[in-house]
Formats: sequence, C-alpha cells, structure tokens
Amino acid sequence: MDKNSVLNKIKKYRDSNLYTERFYVENLRRMGGEKRLEITFGLYEMALNLCKSSILESNPSITDFELKQKLFERFGYDSTGYPNQRGQ
Repeated sequence: MDKNSVLNKIKKYRDSNLYTERFYVENLRRMGGEKRLEITFGLYEMALNLCKSSILESNPSITDFELKQKLFERFGYDSTGYPNQRGQ
C-alpha cells in the first residue's frame, strides 16, 4: 500500500467522522463531571488492557516488572513514571 492510498483512507475516515465527533463532544458537554470522569477512567482501563494484551502477545515470557516498564513507555512515560522529555 503506497503513502497516498493510506493518506486517502485517513482523510475519508476523518471526513466521515466529523459529525460523529461533534455529536460525541456535545453529549460529553451535557453530562455531569462525575459521568465524564467515569467515561474517562473506562477508556483508560480499556487502553491499558489493550496495551497489556499486545505486549504480552509479543513477549510471552516477560516479567511483571518488564511489563510495567513497557506500559510506562507505551503511555509516554520513562521507566521511573515521569513523562518522557522526547524532542526537548
């Protein structure tokens, strides 16, 4: 697949989801803060579980400590838990 076909697919996705995104944001704004936090934490948990599954699938013999390090890296933190300073 060449670069232009990938870019065209991305553009189609963005164009078709403008309405969906606006609808989603409007609904979030109507919700109370507690409900928005509940959704946020649910999305975080889902992303965390997807990342864990992906890492474990690629590295079946990984230790818990190594898994934690890889998760920190995947979420943009260094192994100490502080945000990476990439590009600075």
